[in-house]
Amino acid sequence: TGSGGSLTQTTMKTQAITHTNGTSAINIASSGHVGIGTDSPFYQLHVNSGATNVVADFESTDGIAGIRLRDNSGNVELSASGNDFRVQPAGGTAKFVVKDGGHVGIGTVSPSALLHLEGSTARAILKSTAADEVSINFNTPSGNTYLGLAGANGELFSGSSAGDFVVSNRTGGDIHLTADSGFSEAHL
Repeated sequence: TGSGGSLTQTTMKTQAITHTNGTSAINIASSGHVGIGTDSPFYQLHVNSGATNVVADFESTDGIAGIRLRDNSGNVELSASGNDFRVQPAGGTAKFVVKDGGHVGIGTVSPSALLHLEGSTARAILKSTAADEVSINFNTPSGNTYLGLAGANGELFSGSSAGDFVVSNRTGGDIHLTADSGFSEAHL
């Protein structure tokens, strides 16, 4: 018995801690499942916050608060550092971070753009399972452009609201195009 509550056992071998008003606060079902805010816990821990959007609050008194998820082959931590959200192997460096300002980092904890990939092979894989092409769409206030690859030969294609395919080097260096079989010349 604690302040404002009592422990009772029902005939179904379910134990409950109740509020002084008689409503259940915590239930331990005969299966061993624990329910907070629910009389019928479906999982080992089942929390029902009703209409409250924040279901739980985990707080640490230092700079990082986290939750560890573990199975029989390893574990990972979901953590907050200030207003940043991080995912990392337990005790390791964050592999994925969402900064307070909205920047997302994969392989870096300090993303300098909306999406920042960093690593020894910093590349992204785009894979289409329905068509023989993939593309990236770029949308700006002045128009839309896409850049993509198609076919087994890796044909590079582009399309824009202006209708042109423009290649430029804004640092003033050369642009090199290599002609392969089937192509006899390149116009610059």
